[in-house]
Amino acid sequence: MTDKVHIDKTVVDFASTMPENHDGLWVDTVRPLYAVSPLENHSLTNPRLGRSWLLDQLVLSESVFPNQLLHRGQSHVRGFSDVLWLGVLSRGEIKGSLDGEQVHIRPGEIQILDFTRVYSAKCSPAHLRSLMIAHEAIGYDPSRHPPIIRICESTVMGKVLLRTLMSVFAQLDNTTRAEAPSMARGLIALLKSILFAEPGTEPVSPSFTAARVGAMRSYIEQNLHSGSLDPEAIGARFQVSRSTLYRDFKEEGGVERFIRARRLDAALTALAFGPVERGAVSRAAKQCGFTATPHFSREFRRRFGISPSDVVGQRHNFKAGEWSGRSAEDVAASGDFGSFLRRL
Repeated sequence: MTDKVHIDKTVVDFASTMPENHDGLWVDTVRPLYAVSPLENHSLTNPRLGRSWLLDQLVLSESVFPNQLLHRGQSHVRGFSDVLWLGVLSRGEIKGSLDGEQVHIRPGEIQILDFTRVYSAKCSPAHLRSLMIAHEAIGYDPSRHPPIIRICESTVMGKVLLRTLMSVFAQLDNTTRAEAPSMARGLIALLKSILFAEPGTEPVSPSFTAARVGAMRSYIEQNLHSGSLDPEAIGARFQVSRSTLYRDFKEEGGVERFIRARRLDAALTALAFGPVERGAVSRAAKQCGFTATPHFSREFRRRFGISPSDVVGQRHNFKAGEWSGRSAEDVAASGDFGSFLRRL
């Protein structure tokens, strides 16, 4: 008998509520997720809809609402932490920001937001279908993955995901509790395959790739001192293959070359602005992740055309952008860089 019990469902009962009370009913309903301020009273002319289903580990919702402002503050974040939100608009537009990063949701895109962050938006009259899922269920890590992921519906995987979502929504009213776990597992597996591609493959969303590269660059900057900072460690942390790493850092000649360049740039600053004392070069080498001072000195001269010892204490002659990033070819084209430095 329990096999015939349908999944739990909640409905905002606009039909039995006076139109002038629709705004208040809507504000009260979504209060756990957002603070909402309706911009205009469209209760008499615009339809309203609000309903949600519990599909095993997933919460799916469908809503129709008028112009409104919404804000998801720290109190909301604490109430529903570690959650991803996926939204699809069939009409309307939502513009806002998530922790300062622009959010623009419109028909034709699938948007995924990390709901552990403060979120504010202005919504035009819209028809929205959404899904909420715990980070843990899908393998999302806020320290490694971008807070906003956009998937265009015109891509192959975007089409697959959208059709699957619409098919699930169409069946929710008739889905039993016995059927729910397998439906949820299938949808979760599809989301995982699209968002977190297997090593050696590219994620569907270009914004995901850009955000991942930004996160990797930030991680490298924060760990230049570590002797274990290498492609294998970065690949393991961000769950990407070595070939994907090379593609992500192709413009820099690969991730190894990028790490070496940033270490040398950091050493240049440390030598120029650090104390003038015995062992300054070996200390800077060690601080920036070089295990052997002779190797560091060779790489430093190759990048900047000058020995590390010539830079020690030259803070008054240092001009950011003049030294940093100059290749051996740049140095050769501009003459003796040591002489140029002494004339600054």
